[in-house]
Amino acid sequence: MNEQVAQIMSMFAKLNEKEQKQVAAVLSKQLETPLSFSAADLSSLGEDRLDFISKVLGGMILTKENVPDIREAYEMFKGKDLPSRVSFGRMEEK
Repeated sequence: MNEQVAQIMSMFAKLNEKEQKQVAAVLSKQLETPLSFSAADLSSLGEDRLDFISKVLGGMILTKENVPDIREAYEMFKGKDLPSRVSFGRMEEK
């Protein structure tokens, strides 16, 4: 089995069943070909398509594993005196 195919299979296994179905449907539509995540089917795809699939899965996993907890961040800064304006430019030394 191709190393890239093995990597894609490994990344695909990190997704839950719902996510697997969604990514398979979206990638099938994008690539305009029915796509199943089996070693045989992936091995028949070209290097450019495998690279595309790998990048999509990598992005999904990265996002899934690094989503900040907004509620926790809100609670951490609740009641603190935070700036209410944002401005851009140089800061003057005092």
